[in-house]
Amino acid sequence: MTTATDLITELVRAANNIGRIEHGQRRRLIERADETIREMRIETGEPASPHERDLVIDIFTIGSHADDQPDTNCARAMLDAADLIRTLHIVLDERRRRPRR
Repeated sequence: MTTATDLITELVRAANNIGRIEHGQRRRLIERADETIREMRIETGEPASPHERDLVIDIFTIGSHADDQPDTNCARAMLDAADLIRTLHIVLDERRRRPRR
C-alpha cells in the first residue's frame, strides 16, 4: 500500500471506532490528513478555489478543535478527509500513468 492508502485506511478505521479514539489522537490524525491533502493539491496543481467553500477548511477547523467536537463531527471530518485523499490519489495516479508528450 502507499502512504495515501494507509492514511485512508487509518482515517476510516478511526471514524468507525471514534468512541475509542482519544481527543489528542483525533486531532493528530486529522492534522496529518489536512497536511496530506494540502500537499497532494499542490502536486496536482489544482489548489482549492478561493471563491468556493473549501472542505479542507472545515476539516482543519474540526481537527484543531477536536477536544471540543462531538464524536460525529470528528468522524465526519475523518471520512471527508479520506474521501478527498482518495480522489486526489486517483488524479495523481492517472497523471503518472499518462504518457508524456
